[in-house]
Amino acid sequence: MSVESSNFRELKNLVDSLYDQFKEATGSLLGREVFIFANNAVAEGAFYRGMSSTSPKLFELVFKLRRLELRLTRKL
Repeated sequence: MSVESSNFRELKNLVDSLYDQFKEATGSLLGREVFIFANNAVAEGAFYRGMSSTSPKLFELVFKLRRLELRLTRKL
């Protein structure tokens, strides 16, 4: 992991944290508004620009976030 860029590590930490919250809380994120705060402009931009990231690794992380978002909004 130490060979990855700080952009990748920060976004991965965010994605992993959200997935952990979803799994541990058995869906307590359902119907909740989640605020994402990042001091890394690339990680934040990758999330907001979504699927247009040119980095395959960042793209995969954004894709995971979008899948989680869909899982949470379908159950509302």
